[in-house]
Amino acid sequence: MALITISSSFGSGGEKVAGKVSEQLGAELFDDEKIQEKALSMGISNLKLKVDAAIIKNGLTSPFGFFYVDVTGKGKVHLWGSARNSEQHEKLLMVVKNIPEVTEVQSDIFVMPQGY
Repeated sequence: MALITISSSFGSGGEKVAGKVSEQLGAELFDDEKIQEKALSMGISNLKLKVDAAIIKNGLTSPFGFFYVDVTGKGKVHLWGSARNSEQHEKLLMVVKNIPEVTEVQSDIFVMPQGY
């Protein structure tokens, strides 16, 4: 099975291009809505999807820092893993707290020592 990924900037018409490509190839289109529906049917919460997307969008993934996200209740997010430094940890907390649906953040992030 082949997979084609099309990414685009907001307002650039990427959804239309993806639709045309899938139509021309006779392939199923998995847009954001369909991916979200599938994730929700598998028990993955909408809030978890939003937190994961925000972490990726803000460049907070790297070989030197990794984070796991659990949604522990309505609006409650539990972060755990490791950050490469305190700046990365603070940015992670800021990004997650700025998601409107998040009401509480519990952080169990280990910050790597200097020079590690």
